[in-house]
Amino acid sequence: MNSPLLTPLFGGDTALPRTVLVLLLVVSFLAVLAMMRAGWRRRAARQDDVPPPAAWRTHAGSTIDGSWDGRFLGTTAVGDWLDRIVVHGLGTPSSVRVTTGSQGVGFDRSGAASFMVPASQIVSVRLDRAACGRVHEPGGVVVLAWNLGQHVLESAVRLGQTSQHQQLLDSIEQLREAAQQVFDEGVHR
Repeated sequence: MNSPLLTPLFGGDTALPRTVLVLLLVVSFLAVLAMMRAGWRRRAARQDDVPPPAAWRTHAGSTIDGSWDGRFLGTTAVGDWLDRIVVHGLGTPSSVRVTTGSQGVGFDRSGAASFMVPASQIVSVRLDRAACGRVHEPGGVVVLAWNLGQHVLESAVRLGQTSQHQQLLDSIEQLREAAQQVFDEGVHR
């Protein structure tokens, strides 16, 4: 098949132009992948002051209030649902079992590092529709804002059944209120 656009460049032979075009496509694809990797590394270097979160482990003597299975969407800087935190694997989407208990909120993740948000570090919790660069139905994502060192982060979870989102939100809110009450009592002594 002779292409009217390629004939002036290569004559009637189209085997050479197809090979050149395929090679250009492969090189372009590899260049895009290299740029994506470089951007991810620059982001990690920019976030190197974010400390590692507390490791998730079952604490002896702590009470478990609830446990839910779902999808961990990632962690972002507060107020910027597109600025994914990539250090310490916090931005890695994964399957998760979210557990609330007297110690805080545990994220037991499959295929990524599990971590815990101590109750004293919880800033707020809300239902939202957008988090970590993804948009769902209104109230389709539970977003937990928490302190980590000098940073305020937001971690987002989408549970297997959206009817459970309110249960998780209520459980985390109770933890936050209890931790705030303990703090207030300590300040007023």
